[in-house]
Amino acid sequence: MFNEAVAARKARKELDAKAILAKLVESYPDHYRGHGEYWDVVGQTEDATARRAVVARSLKQFEQAPPEKRSEDFYTFAIRGYGILEDKTRAEALRSEAIAKFPRGYEAQNARLAAANEETDPIKSAALLQAFIAEFNDNVSRTQVASLTRFRLIAQHGDLFDAKALLAASEQFDRFTKRYNDRLPDPQRYTNALLEIARALQERDPSSSLGFAQKGLKFVQGNRPESNEFGAQTGLLFQPMTLRAHCALKAWPEARKVGEELMREIDSGALPTPLLMKLGEERARRDYAIALEQTGAIEAARGQLAWAAELDEKLKSEMEAFFARHALKGEARSRFEDSLKAKMAEANLRREARIKRDLLGAEQRRPAGDFKLRDLSGKPVALSDFRGKVLVLDFWATWCGPCVGEMEEMKEAYEKYKNHPKVAFAAISIDEDKSLVAPYVNEKGYRFQILHSDGAVESLYQTPPLPRLYIIDEAGNIRFRHDGYYKDGYFLKKLDWMIEAAMK
Repeated sequence: MFNEAVAARKARKELDAKAILAKLVESYPDHYRGHGEYWDVVGQTEDATARRAVVARSLKQFEQAPPEKRSEDFYTFAIRGYGILEDKTRAEALRSEAIAKFPRGYEAQNARLAAANEETDPIKSAALLQAFIAEFNDNVSRTQVASLTRFRLIAQHGDLFDAKALLAASEQFDRFTKRYNDRLPDPQRYTNALLEIARALQERDPSSSLGFAQKGLKFVQGNRPESNEFGAQTGLLFQPMTLRAHCALKAWPEARKVGEELMREIDSGALPTPLLMKLGEERARRDYAIALEQTGAIEAARGQLAWAAELDEKLKSEMEAFFARHALKGEARSRFEDSLKAKMAEANLRREARIKRDLLGAEQRRPAGDFKLRDLSGKPVALSDFRGKVLVLDFWATWCGPCVGEMEEMKEAYEKYKNHPKVAFAAISIDEDKSLVAPYVNEKGYRFQILHSDGAVESLYQTPPLPRLYIIDEAGNIRFRHDGYYKDGYFLKKLDWMIEAAMK
């Protein structure tokens, strides 16, 4: 049974996955986890109606199990199954039965965490989470989640919890996340935890914030670069917090040194856009400017603060106050502003060249998965209908926040290319509730083709995550894939570059 289950999981993206799992659950009806796998594959390869049908068949088998033979897996997947069928009454009855039979089991722990999360009094909620951590200390995964929830709760309610409580919650979150990483290696999770802790402590305990930032940098340096989202550059994420903490502690020489290193990396144009966005360039330049001013480098400070103000209008007043302190008027200011614009333009050219180089360097040429979907009017649309054109194909959903920005830029790009005989645009909505799509599209004014997912196209194009955009050439080959959306001012240029390359 185990080998068959493993084989089925490995074949999840293959055409025979459904058959393997169907045989598995038929041969071993009490392998409840296998039923859950089967439901998922049917949902991916068929549709929601087919999935509900196989869930209903499974649950008929489940219900034949006598109470004394019902395992935790039984309750987990039975409750999930009744949730899919929207039978809340039966799901709740089984949940109560599971908690009574397994008072320290999965459903019991779920109930305890749910009670803590639903508690409206932050102090009581924090106490419930702490009690959960103490009682279920042996559950590495759940206590890590509980410690994260408690830490965030305390960080969000500075009016109710003092800096000492926040530091204690930070240390607990660090400890449990490290324990999780030691047991189930996940360097990205631990790196993110240290980043979040350092940020939360910035204003209320800069000394501790600095300590966690330095700890995070050391951790990243001691782990293989490929274990982190940005590789060897991940450590840079801790630099803005290190800079800010040094500024708060008035350690000006140290702040200036960190700021100098950070700006060297930013100004090189070599950082990937997602990393640059996470760094918070405008705030980092402002902090660096303060360190420069405090160490007597007035001209350099002026340049960094003015650059920061160009990136964030909220810093304009701070820049003007700086100029008043260190008089800069008339012709001298004009010369300074011209020089600053030239430096920014040069940096932007370096950044744009790097973005274009990285984007075009990832060009591929592989057959796009065939599909036949329906548009908002119900008309069938196939990939082959776009043959002879470069197709800009986007995967999105009405509930996806980043998709909103990308679809707005898609709308602008469509207006540019709508009369081009060799370029087409389409966006596939993966919304389960298809009735939401047409009103949303009408409200937003999308004029390019919108298609409904059939529940299987996501597997062909490896989505989610969302948004995910493909450029498919005239012969039906995928030439580019672009993941995520960042409002960095380069999206439309990147589309132009990819479309141009796909035409060659």
